[in-house]
Amino acid sequence: MRRVAALLMFVLAAAFGTRRAPPGAEDSVLVGPLARLASDFAWVRFQHARIAGAQSDAIRQAETALALDPSRSEAWALFASHIGLFLASVERGGSAEERLAWIETALAVLARGEAHVADPETLAFERGLILRVHAEFDPQSAWPGGTAGLWRDAAEAFRRATELGHPQAEGLYLDALERGAKD
Repeated sequence: MRRVAALLMFVLAAAFGTRRAPPGAEDSVLVGPLARLASDFAWVRFQHARIAGAQSDAIRQAETALALDPSRSEAWALFASHIGLFLASVERGGSAEERLAWIETALAVLARGEAHVADPETLAFERGLILRVHAEFDPQSAWPGGTAGLWRDAAEAFRRATELGHPQAEGLYLDALERGAKD
């Protein structure tokens, strides 16, 4: 009975933001069939925080959502994209080193997600996209090897996504190889 009460408190907290997750809530077996619902509430809160510019709250909500339901590749990709494309963007400001730290964080999110999803090719593809965007739009990147290193690593991510069966990765792999050779 206590577990049910704790779970209900958590679902309400996820919906209204009044509490943090109870210890063990990251175990989807404990939360069971309500894990996806609680995760969806956390994703709604992520979007609200993101739009409001409350990035630390957005990150906390995304982490909560992923802990509750780590099986959705699109969720991992959304969170990594937010970090790697928005928080690490040139337009947002920050030094090249700060942008590099955000990119590395985004790629670590994707690596964490691969252990939980049935379609890791989606996350490998997302890794390639994040690196490709920075190769194209961040000429002052602190990435090891600079722009050429970004293209090289994007090509590697797309190659891996191709091997894992992603239907769009092969063309981007070849393009990244070609563009990396020019830099």
